[in-house]
Formats: sequence, C-alpha cells, structure tokens
Amino acid sequence: MSENTTLTDIAISNQHTLRRLIRAIALSSGQFSLILVRCNYTELCKQILDNIRSQTKDVNLREVFLSPSTTALHSTIVSELFLNIPAVKTDSLPTAVMVFGLESVANLEDLLTGINQARDIYADTFPFPIVLWLKDEVGSLLSRFAPDFKSWAATTIKFEMAADDLVNLIQQQTQSLFDKVIDAGAQKFLSNAALLLDPKSQQRREIESARNDLLRLYNIKLKPQLEASLEFVIGRDNYVNDNIDKALFHYQRSLELWEEEIKTNSPSPPLPIP
Repeated sequence: MSENTTLTDIAISNQHTLRRLIRAIALSSGQFSLILVRCNYTELCKQILDNIRSQTKDVNLREVFLSPSTTALHSTIVSELFLNIPAVKTDSLPTAVMVFGLESVANLEDLLTGINQARDIYADTFPFPIVLWLKDEVGSLLSRFAPDFKSWAATTIKFEMAADDLVNLIQQQTQSLFDKVIDAGAQKFLSNAALLLDPKSQQRREIESARNDLLRLYNIKLKPQLEASLEFVIGRDNYVNDNIDKALFHYQRSLELWEEEIKTNSPSPPLPIP
C-alpha cells in the first residue's frame, strides 16, 4: 500500500478479507481447525464483528471474551459453551467459536505455554474451528510460546485501518492526554498509568501500532505536532520510572518538534517596503 491508498481502497480490502474469513469458517465446518485473525484496533474489530454478525445470521457463531484472570483457554471455551461435553448433541454445537481478548490476559505467556502443551485436546474436543483474534504483540508471543499450536493455522488473516483513521486515532488519544493533564493542574502529576496510557495499556499499544502502520503501510511519517505529543508521552514514562536523563531527552525532543510545528505553520513575515 502507498500514501495514495484511499479509505475506499481499505474498505474494499477489508471486505475481501472478511469474505475470506467467512469462507475459511465454512470450509472447516464440522471439524477442528485454527484460524488466526490480526486486528490491532478496538473500533475496527467492532466494525468487522458487526459485519460478520450481519452476514452470518444463519450461522451459529459463538463469541468468547477472555478476562485478565483467564488461565486456560480450553477450559474457558468449554465453560462458555457447555458444561457437560458428552451430553451435548451434535446439532447444538457452534459452527465456529471466535475468541477475543487474549491481549488482556494477565499471565499470557503461561496461558500460551499451556495451549502448546495441550494442543491435541483442542482437536479431540472441538469439532469446529477456533478463530483467535490477535493484536500484533500477541501474535508474536503465540509464535514464541505456542509454535506447535500455531502450526495448525494457515496464513494469518489481517484487517487494516485507513491512514486518515490512524492519524485521527493518535490525535484523539494524545489530545485526551493533554486535556486531562491541563484539567489536573500544575500541582498534580498524573502518570500515564492513571491516564490509561502506560506502555502496557490497550490505548498506548494502539497508538504505537498506528504510528508503525502509518509508516509500514503508507510510508507516512507523523507531522511534528503528533510526533511531539508522542515524545511527551514517552518522556512521562521515563519520568515515572526515575529515568530522568531519558525523560529530559524526550521532553526536549517534544519541545523542538513543537517549535518546528509553530515555525512551519506561522505566516511568513511581510516583505520590507523599499
């Protein structure tokens, strides 16, 4: 993709990807398979999920949402679907189960290790596909801690966000940060964690993903104003962790970018009259 990729192009691409996902589910009907879906953004996931629901009204798709306290995937799916597997009739089984929220699990590495160790139980238990919805960082951890389990899946299905939407996401999140900091006043320091923008938070991960996707997909670098905002956020991380020198570096970089933005957007001085 390039900088000229339009919102319509992305919408069409995501529709093709959606049909591919629905087709993969249909082809695996009645048997276990693993389908991996990458989608880094909460709002985009909601949009795609709404489209899936509207296009598969006659298909028994079940959704499982994991919580931070989840320790085992298999038992969680079982408890969500049925408590007594042998007593369940075949015609009451779902066509597929879509699993969301892996990124929220507190002990994710342990959960993924457990998945890999008990990989065979999934095929023995579930005569339907399992669709795992993943963020980029979870996909990397899955490859690292559950490679045998992941090997069941074909190529990962990916949904992308348009460039304008990525920029808007960064703008909204960083503007929210500045609004809250200003409201708190100079006498009270609000950490990024208090603002739900610490490095492990979903909002922060989406900001980082948006910046990476803008460069990777569209070859677009952030304007100085947005880059300055992100440098400010990073500086706050370092300040909270007592990395004062690094904090000062990022704060200074943020200031320089703001000054660059002001110079770029300020009107040119009038030419002197001879």
